Amino acid sequence: MTTGPYGAISSPQFCVIAQGRKRVFLGNEAFNYDATSYLVASADLPVSGQVVEDPFLGLSLAIEPETLAALRRHSDYANNPGPFRA
Repeated sequence: MTTGPYGAISSPQFCVIAQGRKRVFLGNEAFNYDATSYLVASADLPVSGQVVEDPFLGLSLAIEPETLAALRRHSDYANNPGPFRA
């Protein structure tokens, strides 16, 4: 079932979709993701989102702040701090 926009505070997480499509809004910017892409939230952010294609099946994995800090230390983030899009 598709949904109307709903608001939430997004915590650090990794999100993948097996089936369907979702749209997430951060301020005036929209991020669409589906089975060919993914979404990573690296901080607590006020977002709104909606399922825009069904049937929908997705998975969200919480990322502990300590794990996120370790990933940043061992990644190329220091050289490329811009937004990452799949």
